[in-house]
Amino acid sequence: MNNLEGSIPDALYAGTSLRTLDVGYNRLTGKLPRSLLNCSSLQFLSVENNRIKDTFPFSLKALPNLRILTFNSNKFCGPIFFPNQGPLGFPELKILEISGNKFTRSLPPNYFEN
Repeated sequence: MNNLEGSIPDALYAGTSLRTLDVGYNRLTGKLPRSLLNCSSLQFLSVENNRIKDTFPFSLKALPNLRILTFNSNKFCGPIFFPNQGPLGFPELKILEISGNKFTRSLPPNYFEN
C-alpha cells in the first residue's frame, strides 16, 4: 500500500532467501518477473490490486515452498486451463486468490489433487 509505479524488476538471483514478497495495492504494471523462480524459499507472494498484465503464472509451480499466492484485481488474462495439463502443481499451496482478472475457461477439479 505504497505509491509504487513501474514494473517489478527482473533481478532476483538464485539462492536468495526471500520468503515473502508483498507489493499489493500499488500501481505496478508489466509482467511478473521470471526471476521469481530463483526464489526457492518464497512462501508468500502478493501482487494484488495492481495493473500487472500477464498470463496465469504456471511457472511458479516450480517453487517448492509457495503457500500463498494472491494476484487478484490485476489484468491477468488468457486461459487458466490447458488440456492434459494434469494437476496444477504447487505442492504446498494453501491460498490462491485470482479474482478480478480476465481469465478464460474454468478451473478443472484435477488442478487441486495435491
